[in-house]
Amino acid sequence: MNLLLILVAILVGLWIVRKLLLVGVIRVAGKAIGAKALSQQPDRVHLTRTDERAWNDTDEAEGIACSLLACGFEDAGVNKIQEMPGVLVQLMANPGKRLYAAVYEHPIAGAWCDIVARFQDGSSMTFTTCRPTGLDPRPDHPTVNAPGTQPRALFERTCRELPDRPLKPATTWTAVRDFEESYAESIAWRKSHGVSVKEVAQVAKHRTA
Repeated sequence: MNLLLILVAILVGLWIVRKLLLVGVIRVAGKAIGAKALSQQPDRVHLTRTDERAWNDTDEAEGIACSLLACGFEDAGVNKIQEMPGVLVQLMANPGKRLYAAVYEHPIAGAWCDIVARFQDGSSMTFTTCRPTGLDPRPDHPTVNAPGTQPRALFERTCRELPDRPLKPATTWTAVRDFEESYAESIAWRKSHGVSVKEVAQVAKHRTA
Protein backbone atom coordinates (compact mmCIF):
# COMPACT_ATOMS: atom_id res chain seq x y z
CA MET A 1 0.00 0.00 0.00
CA ASN A 2 2.99 2.28 0.49
CA LEU A 3 6.77 2.27 0.59
CA LEU A 4 7.29 1.37 4.23
CA LEU A 5 7.11 -2.37 3.81
CA ILE A 6 9.55 -2.10 0.92
CA LEU A 7 11.84 0.13 2.93
CA VAL A 8 11.91 -2.20 5.91
CA ALA A 9 12.70 -5.13 3.62
CA ILE A 10 15.54 -3.14 2.09
CA LEU A 11 16.84 -2.25 5.55
CA VAL A 12 17.07 -5.95 6.34
CA GLY A 13 18.95 -6.43 3.07
CA LEU A 14 21.31 -3.63 4.06
CA TRP A 15 22.31 -5.00 7.47
CA ILE A 16 25.94 -4.94 6.40
CA VAL A 17 25.99 -1.14 6.09
CA ARG A 18 26.48 -0.78 9.83
CA LYS A 19 29.86 -2.50 9.66
CA LEU A 20 30.79 -0.62 6.51
CA LEU A 21 29.96 2.69 8.15
CA LEU A 22 32.23 1.84 11.06
CA VAL A 23 35.19 1.16 8.77
CA GLY A 24 34.46 4.14 6.54
CA VAL A 25 33.90 2.43 3.18
CA ILE A 26 30.28 3.48 2.51
CA ARG A 27 31.43 5.78 -0.31
CA VAL A 28 33.15 2.92 -2.06
CA ALA A 29 30.63 0.12 -1.56
CA GLY A 30 27.37 2.00 -0.91
CA LYS A 31 25.92 1.97 -4.41
CA ALA A 32 26.64 -1.71 -4.91
CA ILE A 33 25.02 -2.55 -1.57
CA GLY A 34 21.90 -0.59 -2.49
CA ALA A 35 21.66 -2.28 -5.88
CA LYS A 36 22.04 -5.73 -4.30
CA ALA A 37 19.34 -5.02 -1.71
CA LEU A 38 16.93 -3.81 -4.39
CA SER A 39 17.57 -6.80 -6.62
CA GLN A 40 16.38 -9.04 -3.79
CA GLN A 41 12.97 -7.36 -3.59
CA PRO A 42 10.10 -8.93 -5.57
CA ASP A 43 8.42 -6.90 -8.31
CA ARG A 44 5.02 -7.93 -6.99
CA VAL A 45 3.63 -9.35 -3.75
CA HIS A 46 0.63 -11.58 -3.13
CA LEU A 47 -1.37 -11.61 0.08
CA THR A 48 -2.77 -14.82 1.56
CA ARG A 49 -5.50 -14.64 4.18
CA THR A 50 -4.68 -16.03 7.63
CA ASP A 51 -6.03 -15.22 11.09
CA GLU A 52 -5.05 -13.58 14.38
CA ARG A 53 -3.27 -16.72 15.58
CA ALA A 54 -0.47 -15.98 13.10
CA TRP A 55 0.74 -12.94 15.06
CA ASN A 56 3.91 -13.44 17.09
CA ASP A 57 2.84 -10.73 19.55
CA THR A 58 -0.93 -11.04 19.50
CA ASP A 59 -1.53 -8.53 22.29
CA GLU A 60 0.38 -5.73 20.56
CA ALA A 61 -1.06 -6.33 17.09
CA GLU A 62 -4.64 -6.72 18.30
CA GLY A 63 -4.27 -3.68 20.55
CA ILE A 64 -3.34 -1.54 17.55
CA ALA A 65 -6.14 -3.05 15.47
CA CYS A 66 -8.77 -2.48 18.15
CA SER A 67 -7.77 1.17 18.43
CA LEU A 68 -8.17 1.62 14.68
CA LEU A 69 -11.54 -0.16 14.69
CA ALA A 70 -12.69 2.32 17.31
CA CYS A 71 -11.78 5.11 14.85
CA GLY A 72 -14.23 3.82 12.25
CA PHE A 73 -11.99 1.42 10.33
CA GLU A 74 -13.37 -1.92 9.19
CA ASP A 75 -11.36 -5.14 9.23
CA ALA A 76 -10.18 -6.43 5.84
CA GLY A 77 -8.29 -9.41 7.25
CA VAL A 78 -4.89 -10.52 8.50
CA ASN A 79 -2.62 -11.61 5.66
CA LYS A 80 0.71 -13.26 5.07
CA ILE A 81 2.87 -11.86 2.28
CA GLN A 82 3.96 -14.85 0.22
CA GLU A 83 7.17 -13.24 -1.03
CA MET A 84 8.24 -12.01 2.44
CA PRO A 85 8.24 -14.89 4.96
CA GLY A 86 7.49 -13.78 8.49
CA VAL A 87 5.79 -10.51 7.50
CA LEU A 88 2.11 -10.09 8.41
CA VAL A 89 -0.24 -7.25 7.57
CA GLN A 90 -3.78 -6.64 8.74
CA LEU A 91 -5.58 -4.36 6.31
CA MET A 92 -8.43 -2.05 7.26
CA ALA A 93 -10.61 0.47 5.46
CA ASN A 94 -12.56 3.51 6.57
CA PRO A 95 -15.03 4.03 3.71
CA GLY A 96 -16.44 7.25 5.17
CA LYS A 97 -13.04 8.92 5.43
CA ARG A 98 -11.70 7.12 2.34
CA LEU A 99 -8.64 5.95 4.23
CA TYR A 100 -6.81 2.65 4.49
CA ALA A 101 -4.95 1.43 7.55
CA ALA A 102 -2.44 -1.38 7.94
CA VAL A 103 -1.04 -3.10 11.01
CA TYR A 104 2.33 -4.67 10.23
CA GLU A 105 4.43 -7.24 12.05
CA HIS A 106 7.98 -7.80 10.82
CA PRO A 107 10.34 -10.37 12.40
CA ILE A 108 13.10 -7.75 12.82
CA ALA A 109 11.36 -4.35 12.75
CA GLY A 110 8.49 -5.39 15.05
CA ALA A 111 4.98 -3.96 14.83
CA TRP A 112 3.73 -0.61 13.58
CA CYS A 113 0.72 0.87 11.81
CA ASP A 114 0.10 3.07 8.79
CA ILE A 115 -2.84 5.21 7.77
CA VAL A 116 -2.86 5.84 4.03
CA ALA A 117 -4.71 8.38 1.89
CA ARG A 118 -4.82 7.79 -1.88
CA PHE A 119 -5.69 10.84 -3.94
CA GLN A 120 -7.53 10.78 -7.25
CA ASP A 121 -4.58 12.43 -8.99
CA GLY A 122 -2.48 9.31 -8.30
CA SER A 123 -0.53 10.69 -5.36
CA SER A 124 -0.76 9.47 -1.78
CA MET A 125 0.18 10.37 1.78
CA THR A 126 1.06 8.01 4.61
CA PHE A 127 1.07 8.63 8.34
CA THR A 128 2.96 5.96 10.25
CA THR A 129 4.25 5.00 13.68
CA CYS A 130 7.37 3.58 12.01
CA ARG A 131 10.66 5.42 12.45
CA PRO A 132 12.29 7.17 9.46
CA THR A 133 14.37 4.83 7.32
CA GLY A 134 16.86 7.19 5.72
CA LEU A 135 15.70 6.45 2.17
CA ASP A 136 14.31 9.20 -0.04
CA PRO A 137 10.51 9.21 -0.43
CA ARG A 138 8.83 8.60 -3.74
CA PRO A 139 7.82 11.95 -5.30
CA ASP A 140 4.19 12.87 -4.54
CA HIS A 141 3.97 10.04 -1.99
CA PRO A 142 5.24 11.59 1.27
CA THR A 143 5.38 9.74 4.57
CA VAL A 144 4.88 11.42 7.94
CA ASN A 145 6.78 9.44 10.59
CA ALA A 146 5.37 9.63 14.10
CA PRO A 147 7.03 6.91 16.19
CA GLY A 148 5.47 6.42 19.60
CA THR A 149 2.12 7.87 18.50
CA GLN A 150 -1.00 5.96 19.54
CA PRO A 151 -3.29 4.80 16.70
CA ARG A 152 -6.14 7.18 17.59
CA ALA A 153 -3.76 10.13 17.75
CA LEU A 154 -2.30 9.08 14.40
CA PHE A 155 -5.80 8.95 12.90
CA GLU A 156 -6.65 12.39 14.29
CA ARG A 157 -3.43 13.82 12.92
CA THR A 158 -4.15 12.28 9.53
CA CYS A 159 -7.59 13.88 9.40
CA ARG A 160 -6.15 17.21 10.51
CA GLU A 161 -3.16 17.41 8.20
CA LEU A 162 -4.39 15.81 4.97
CA PRO A 163 -4.45 18.17 1.97
CA ASP A 164 -7.94 19.10 0.82
CA ARG A 165 -7.91 17.04 -2.40
CA PRO A 166 -10.33 14.40 -3.72
CA LEU A 167 -9.60 10.92 -2.37
CA LYS A 168 -10.01 7.53 -3.99
CA PRO A 169 -12.47 5.14 -2.34
CA ALA A 170 -11.21 2.78 0.35
CA THR A 171 -13.18 -0.42 0.97
CA THR A 172 -12.56 -3.75 2.65
CA TRP A 173 -13.19 -5.69 -0.57
CA THR A 174 -10.63 -3.68 -2.57
CA ALA A 175 -7.98 -3.43 0.18
CA VAL A 176 -5.89 -6.43 -0.89
CA ARG A 177 -5.97 -5.49 -4.57
CA ASP A 178 -5.02 -1.88 -3.82
CA PHE A 179 -2.20 -3.00 -1.50
CA GLU A 180 -0.70 -5.32 -4.11
CA GLU A 181 -1.00 -2.75 -6.89
CA SER A 182 0.49 0.03 -4.76
CA TYR A 183 3.43 -2.18 -3.84
CA ALA A 184 4.11 -2.94 -7.52
CA GLU A 185 4.05 0.75 -8.40
CA SER A 186 6.26 1.70 -5.47
CA ILE A 187 8.93 -0.94 -6.01
CA ALA A 188 9.01 -0.18 -9.75
CA TRP A 189 9.81 3.45 -8.91
CA ARG A 190 12.37 2.46 -6.29
CA LYS A 191 14.18 0.10 -8.67
CA SER A 192 14.19 2.76 -11.37
CA HIS A 193 15.40 5.40 -8.92
CA GLY A 194 17.94 3.15 -7.23
CA VAL A 195 19.55 3.68 -3.84
CA SER A 196 22.20 6.37 -3.74
CA VAL A 197 25.40 6.30 -1.69
CA LYS A 198 23.95 9.12 0.40
CA GLU A 199 20.84 7.06 1.15
CA VAL A 200 22.88 4.02 2.14
CA ALA A 201 24.85 6.19 4.56
CA GLN A 202 21.61 7.62 5.97
CA VAL A 203 20.20 4.13 6.43
CA ALA A 204 23.36 3.10 8.27
CA LYS A 205 23.12 6.10 10.59
CA HIS A 206 19.48 5.35 11.38
CA ARG A 207 20.31 1.74 12.14
CA THR A 208 23.20 2.66 14.42
CA ALA A 209 21.25 5.41 16.22
